[in-house]
Amino acid sequence: MTCQIPMDGKRHRGTRMLLGIDIGTTKTAVVLTDFDRQVHAVASRAHDAGRPGETGCAEQDVGRHVETVRQLVRELPAVMRTRVRAIGLTGQMHGVLVFDGTGAPLTPLVTWQDQRTLARCEELMREGVFASPFTAASKYEWLVRHHAAGRSPA
Repeated sequence: MTCQIPMDGKRHRGTRMLLGIDIGTTKTAVVLTDFDRQVHAVASRAHDAGRPGETGCAEQDVGRHVETVRQLVRELPAVMRTRVRAIGLTGQMHGVLVFDGTGAPLTPLVTWQDQRTLARCEELMREGVFASPFTAASKYEWLVRHHAAGRSPA
């Protein structure tokens, strides 16, 4: 999708901007607003949701998300990008990603749809502990056991 700029007839010379970034399950979007919350430009792009297959795995490539955000920001008007004073970032609820001490990802992004923790959650439920495969806690435990073995997550 190309960048959309609301046309309200006003010039926005010198207006300080806020950049919002939303990396969702099926779409990534960026938005430029002013400090009065007026939208000045929006760009978005759909992406693969990483739905679980037979193994229950639902992962997304973090590098692809980073590149998509870079591309979308470049689609925003350059003059407005230079006025950004703050950035807000939001992402998938219950998605989990493990980083090392330098900020480099140790794992892919495991989305809320991932079901690989189902057996472990059922085991915990039998012991009287509420656990859901949709929660970040169960996904984090699974990632530490399977992806980050031998590496120290920070």
